[in-house]
This record gives sequence, C-alpha cells and structure tokens, in this order.
Amino acid sequence: MKIKILLLFIFCFFIKNSESQVLKLNAGISYSSFSHENIDILDLKIMSPSFSLSYEYFKKKYFELSSEMAYIQKGGKENDFIINDNNNMISYTEIKEKFDYLNLNSTFRFKYPFFNNYVYIGFGPKIDILLSDNKLNHYKYTLNRILFGFKPEIGFSQNLNKKINVGLNFSYLWNIGKVGKSEYSDLHNTYYSINFSIGYIL
Repeated sequence: MKIKILLLFIFCFFIKNSESQVLKLNAGISYSSFSHENIDILDLKIMSPSFSLSYEYFKKKYFELSSEMAYIQKGGKENDFIINDNNNMISYTEIKEKFDYLNLNSTFRFKYPFFNNYVYIGFGPKIDILLSDNKLNHYKYTLNRILFGFKPEIGFSQNLNKKINVGLNFSYLWNIGKVGKSEYSDLHNTYYSINFSIGYIL
C-alpha cells in the first residue's frame, strides 16, 4: 500500500505540461496536536508558521495539478496543574513538544472558474519526512521518520495580471496510521494549515 502511494506521488510530482504553469511561494499558520487512544497526551493545539514552494501545472478550465514542497512543524501541548487539599491550584506547567518535517505532496484539483478567479477543492498523496530528533522529551514515544497519507484542500486563486497570481488555501494532512509509538501504545497527530500565496505565471 505504501509503495503504491509513493509511486502515485512521484507520478503526480513529475507530470509536466507547457500550456500554463504557476510557481508559488506560500506562507501561513498551522495548528497541530497529538492524540492517544486512552489518555490525553499533548492534545492541545499549538500554532506554528508554515512555508512552502508549490508548482501548478496541467492547468485546464475545470481542473489542474499542484505539487508542493513545504517546511512544517507538528506537535502538541498540555497544561499540568497541581492542586492542594483545599482544591486550589498551587502550580501550573505547560508542556510543549514540536518537531520539524519536510512535507511533499501532489493534489488533483477540481476548479470552478468565475471572471478572472476560481475556487477549487483538491486531494492527493503526501509524504512527511522528519527532520528533528524522533524522541519526545517528556514521554517515552518514538516518532516515525516517514509518514504517508493524503492531503485534502480547498482554496481560492486570482490572477491580478498576466504574470502575478494570488491565492488562499486551507488544507489538512491526513496520516495513514500512527505517527509514533511507545512500548504500550500508539500516538496520532492532527494537522491543518491556512496559507496565503503569491505566484509567478510562467
């Protein structure tokens, strides 16, 4: 299954079409948290910056392909409270874990054009490659170095003139299976982002 996803990603990433192409720089914010089957571990969302370079190609009236290389951060946080016998809080500690990833993805987009704009929905395979150490600092979990999955997205795009394009994109990274594990249980992750883009029409 993982080999098929990788081959599909490579196929989408290297498809070329000379009719119309857009090279984009994307920047925005992301929200991420961890989850566990039975207990709350780093289940509060953290906010991080996200940056990516994307390439839109095979552009037709009602569909297009987009491939992207992104720097993202995944993680989560939790708040630990110590309560005394009178049920009063006597101390508070925030625990946060954050990890760097290289994200590669390709999506097939269905477009709805209007005037010089269009809205779209997209879906395609993604790969996350861990760039940080794979050990959590506060828990005995080990993260997987490579994560396979899919990227659903929705967005808006507008050509300001014959050479400049701007857009807005909301996306979610859906992992296949766990992102990490301990001796006793698995760890999962939720990640979504909102990005503004500016592109050069080739």
